[in-house]
Amino acid sequence: MTDKQMADHFDPVSPEPNERNRDIGLQPERTFLSWSRTILVLFLHTAVLVKIGWSKEAPVLFVTAGVLAVISFALLILVELRRVDYRYSLPLLNLRSIGMNLFFSTAVALSAISYVLVMLGVV
Repeated sequence: MTDKQMADHFDPVSPEPNERNRDIGLQPERTFLSWSRTILVLFLHTAVLVKIGWSKEAPVLFVTAGVLAVISFALLILVELRRVDYRYSLPLLNLRSIGMNLFFSTAVALSAISYVLVMLGVV
């Protein structure tokens, strides 16, 4: 689809009752940017875990950092796919969005647990 066709397709005054009428303003872009910032923070936390694991010689932190990096990368891909779904007016509540929420929750929980363990001096 060209940009002109997409602009016509998302026309907010479209006479088609079944067509999804959307404002193609900046809200989707702001959402995508906020997800991107969150993923950047997860990658930075991964780098911190690697540095702490290197200095303390704690293999648990390396494994945690590796898992967190994989989850963050998968989340980055899912966010981009969700952006494509929105752009082409596909259903937004699908298995991919549920997976994105699952990956995000897992990444945040893993980050929090690893941070607490490091702060308590367990690892």
